[in-house]
Amino acid sequence: SASARQSPARSHNSFRAKNFSGMPPNVPTIVVAGTSSGVGKTTVAVGLMHALHAQGCRVQPFKVGPDFLDGMQHAAACGRPSINLDGWMLGRNGCLAAFHAAVAASDADIAIVEGCMGLHDGREGATDDGSTAQVAKWLRAPVLLVVDAWNLARSAAAMVHGYQSFDPEVMLAATVFNRVAGAAHGTWIAQAMGSHPGTAAVRVLGCLPPDKRIELPERLLGLLPP
Repeated sequence: SASARQSPARSHNSFRAKNFSGMPPNVPTIVVAGTSSGVGKTTVAVGLMHALHAQGCRVQPFKVGPDFLDGMQHAAACGRPSINLDGWMLGRNGCLAAFHAAVAASDADIAIVEGCMGLHDGREGATDDGSTAQVAKWLRAPVLLVVDAWNLARSAAAMVHGYQSFDPEVMLAATVFNRVAGAAHGTWIAQAMGSHPGTAAVRVLGCLPPDKRIELPERLLGLLPP
């Protein structure tokens, strides 16, 4: 039954001695989310991790959900293991305990959390349980939203506005638009974002062109094993 299929963390959510429920991250933290699976979350997250690691930053990577393949990419980029934050299995206290323990153990300068599926997708449709949005709210961390802009122009801003307004508790701070066809395409998207009051405050960090050299093969809701 639906009532029986509840998170295993519900009955022992305080398995850690210390309660982290009120503690925000003690390092700068970014959650890289997407509008759906396959939009380029891993490409953007791994690119950020590698760029910061190359500049000498100690980057602690995380992955929302149980997937381990994305974490393999994180480890290659950062030189340290990626930690899973699964809201359904760990619950709030478990996720926060795992986050703080990993940050402390690695003496991290920054934490980068890659989301799963779309920003608001979780174990059901009625709540955000198990979603990237839920973890972002627990961490009180800003969200960088990756949008596949192929075949979109002004409509890309409408999509971002929908994600921004859907849950006011989620801090949607910035966007990266993926598969942008050229300079004119990027300009149209930036104009649309800047001209609408609902999206003007969301920073456009960049536009990425299609590039088959960095495409990662996918299966349903995830990457293919290397």
